[in-house]
Amino acid sequence: MPFTIVGTRSDGTTGTLSGGTWRYDRFDLGSVDGGGKFTATGFAGGTGTLTASVDGLKATTPVTVDLHMTYDPGHLGGTLGSKFSGATAADPLMALDYPYDKTVFPRGLPGPVAQWCLGNTLPCTGSATDVYHIVITGPTASFEAYTTSTPMAPSFTLPTTPIDVWRKLTDSTTGALTFSIARYDGTTAYKPTVLTWTIAAANLAGTIYYWEINNGNVVKMPVGQGPASFLQIPAASPTITCVACHSVSKDGKTVVAAFNGSASPWGTFDTTTGASLFVSGSDPNNGPAGSGFQAISPDGKLVLYGQERQLPYLSLDAFNSPTELAELNPGAGNPCQPAWSGDGNHVAFAVRSDGNWLDYTQSTLWTADVNPTASPPVFSNIKQIVAANGTRPTTTYPSYSADSKWISFERSTQVRSRGAQAEIWLASADGTTQISLDAANKGTGLATQTNENYEGTFMPVAVGGYFWLVFVSERLYGNTLTDTNEPTSHKQLWVTAIDGQPTAGKDPSHPAFWLSGQNTADQ
Repeated sequence: MPFTIVGTRSDGTTGTLSGGTWRYDRFDLGSVDGGGKFTATGFAGGTGTLTASVDGLKATTPVTVDLHMTYDPGHLGGTLGSKFSGATAADPLMALDYPYDKTVFPRGLPGPVAQWCLGNTLPCTGSATDVYHIVITGPTASFEAYTTSTPMAPSFTLPTTPIDVWRKLTDSTTGALTFSIARYDGTTAYKPTVLTWTIAAANLAGTIYYWEINNGNVVKMPVGQGPASFLQIPAASPTITCVACHSVSKDGKTVVAAFNGSASPWGTFDTTTGASLFVSGSDPNNGPAGSGFQAISPDGKLVLYGQERQLPYLSLDAFNSPTELAELNPGAGNPCQPAWSGDGNHVAFAVRSDGNWLDYTQSTLWTADVNPTASPPVFSNIKQIVAANGTRPTTTYPSYSADSKWISFERSTQVRSRGAQAEIWLASADGTTQISLDAANKGTGLATQTNENYEGTFMPVAVGGYFWLVFVSERLYGNTLTDTNEPTSHKQLWVTAIDGQPTAGKDPSHPAFWLSGQNTADQ
């Protein structure tokens, strides 16, 4: 597309000016040559500013690149396009199961796989002869596809070759993105089912560590990639039954994990190599320092532990020493499930009043201030901030938001997730504001399993205007995971965006998305 420079003379006449220089400030969108010819790169859509300079004068204009991508391997659009555009009847069978309406997605992840049923019954079925018209539209980028699908578990995966459609859409969009899917059954083309998503202007970064329940190991999964082995049960140590409960320092360098079944000593490990840094039971004068669950300070220097010992306090040690530096004693009950704030100045924990370290049903949520640099470190201002309620009296699994001002926690019928009815909540750090994260718990498409959400953990940094909370859920994943039987249903990781400035009385969460890269065979 050629541009020209037009000047206005002192007498009011105008004319085209030659020479001059040109500049476009969005190199990802396009470039302009010395003659004013603009060429789009095709990398993304968006708006930049074109500047022309001549004889000491400048003129600017916005230039928008609108990126349109198509996918029609069967060449169906030419014959069916008019049928879809003229559709007037609602589809009596289409039930779009995933993703949810109003989901907030970050950039940098693989695109969501659209999954649907005809008739909304399990197992999900479709028709191999049906044709689907899918349109995704943003302000400066769009995608249009005509496709068929398998009759069982119908779905559509956005193409990644020769171009990565989802990446181009998200790189081109901040804010609303509209998704629609319409069906043609060979006789009738139906009106589309329409969803609206939001694209956050940031990539999720970092690595997620989780317990691989089937095998008893801790694996690590860089965001957007598949899982990789990390902490595994040593083949030469049959007495070690699992490597399980763990936490990661905010600087990403150190993991603390419990292992060896009921003995439950803790150990610290280097996240880069997996090398063992210290094992709490390795000192013959100290014995197995029972832990179960433990929290590590943001800099990886301190470990708060001791739940398995069933004492009225937790112990604080250096990450590489068995010497107790301080005790955290709430003065009532048994402290459990500790978590450290990202600023290093606070800890949150549950206090149980029944059961044992691994199985209990009555607990409240507490916080304490900590001075980790004092010699020795000091806990102070220990207080309860969230009481138990009658419906789900297990108040546990705290996690601090990136700014250390908010705490996610679980309200459940029991501390074990398998078989529990649980929801994720949010509280201000002083407990004065408490909010049920209904959108995260229920999505916009779940009819059941809205109380099968567990163990929320905030990502350590906020990006794109949101906190990002990862949690475990046994819910359906579209038509890929459809087992609702509690003993055999699959636990998977889901992510919800939490508004960066929560306010009392308003749910700051958004419907969650399934975290790509997981093994759907895991339970």
